[in-house]
Amino acid sequence: MLIYGIAATETKDRTGESIDLNGMDVSDIRLLNDEHSSDRFFEILGYIDQAKKIFSDKDCQDEYQRKCWNLIKKPFLYIAGKLMDDHPNAQSAAALIKYSIQNPNYPVGLSVEGMTVERQGNKLLKTKVKNVSLTIKPANPECKIFAKTDLTKNFEKIDLPEKYKNVHDSRKQFRELPSKQKRLLAKSELLKELTELAKSNNEPEIFGATVMKCWNCGEGKMFMKSRLPNRCSACNERFTMSDIYKAMCQKAD
Repeated sequence: MLIYGIAATETKDRTGESIDLNGMDVSDIRLLNDEHSSDRFFEILGYIDQAKKIFSDKDCQDEYQRKCWNLIKKPFLYIAGKLMDDHPNAQSAAALIKYSIQNPNYPVGLSVEGMTVERQGNKLLKTKVKNVSLTIKPANPECKIFAKTDLTKNFEKIDLPEKYKNVHDSRKQFRELPSKQKRLLAKSELLKELTELAKSNNEPEIFGATVMKCWNCGEGKMFMKSRLPNRCSACNERFTMSDIYKAMCQKAD
């Protein structure tokens, strides 16, 4: 899948920080990853072919850059790249991107990662961006992702390719199962979330809720439109886009 989007703007994010686009070094941007996990081999989803800072509509060179500009009409970092078609996690990410475009209540966005070279309070004056992450909870809600692929075509559920199945399953032997105390804590947290959901008067949230099970330890975790835990509270294993996509498919069924 070919993707493009807004990777950063100068708007303050949810942490209260803002980035000076002029001071951003984008010369070494290369990877697309899953939820800021570029240190894990299977969570590198693709590569970035183009990174460009756009300060006005005059800087836009094609329809994709212009679409991003017209969406926010303020300076931003534009990126374009490709998710690897034969990578199982990238396939799930592509499916989630399509789902989010067709169902705005399930947003997927972008988030830059790298290092801060110089800052003044909450203003990041000089930064160096290395990778861009696909995330369901972008710190800056203006950072949107789009697909160049024709989304009007029929779309079938993706099965894990045979060549990846043994590798995927073998991950379990490298994980430590949580202690009994942590398992009990996870169960109590799930019960608390279910109780809060039962008391909620927000019907869209109720109907959009489901429970995901951690592939590592099997403990359940609440999934809702408005908030999604990134890690299992029992074993601390991270929920990936693949997990989220599978949960959505189960909910749709």
